[in-house]
Amino acid sequence: MITAQHSPIWKKMLGWYFFRRLKKSFFRGYLRGEKNVLDAIEDQKKHGIPIVFFCTHFSWWDAIITIVLSLKTFRLHAIGMMEERQLQRYGFFRKIGMFSVKGDNPLSSLRSLQYASDELRENAQALWMFPQGTLRNQELMPLDLQPGLSILLKKSKKLLMVPIAMQYYFLREEQPECFISIGSGTIMEWNDTSKLPWITKQLEEILTEVNSNLKEAILQQQYNDFSVLFQGKMSIEKKYDQMRGIPQ
Repeated sequence: MITAQHSPIWKKMLGWYFFRRLKKSFFRGYLRGEKNVLDAIEDQKKHGIPIVFFCTHFSWWDAIITIVLSLKTFRLHAIGMMEERQLQRYGFFRKIGMFSVKGDNPLSSLRSLQYASDELRENAQALWMFPQGTLRNQELMPLDLQPGLSILLKKSKKLLMVPIAMQYYFLREEQPECFISIGSGTIMEWNDTSKLPWITKQLEEILTEVNSNLKEAILQQQYNDFSVLFQGKMSIEKKYDQMRGIPQ
């Protein structure tokens, strides 16, 4: 497998680059739940419990958003999984903490999970993970989490799990808008009575609740508890209104 090779310079460069990509590609990015990450970081510092951010996976942009959150917004010393073929092709991702996984090879996947567990115990502050294992349409339910996250818990014994949902919509702008909701962290422990299917189901329920609440907030246009993560380009319509002095 291909391991991570952290580089502060590459983290700074790619954090800036992908933040620019988001601003060019979206009208706006909304974020809520920042305090849940700050609380998790504080707990990690106090108690030494590794953090796992487990996220929905509905778009190619998910990985870019998590990179920006990790490198630019919260400045974490984190690791993340990347398909081995892609990491071989784009090796510079190793410099920001990516390591390889072969999703279609169970033995290779177990080695990657063991590597993640070792890194969380010895070096990394947090892990970013997409436990659905593949891209899925954001309207498809259930989320259908794979057992990888539960296996990681079994290997690590104790983890602070933080759920994150991301959704994308074309609403009233030329470009899409993205919405990110971070749920509160849950300390989970593996013991003699733990079972992989039960842990996986519990994690799926947690992530589903965060995802469903996010969708409801978007449908009801309840944005009061969101902050603006990034602001993209103004639409032609709004530029025209601005030129005419019409309030936005």
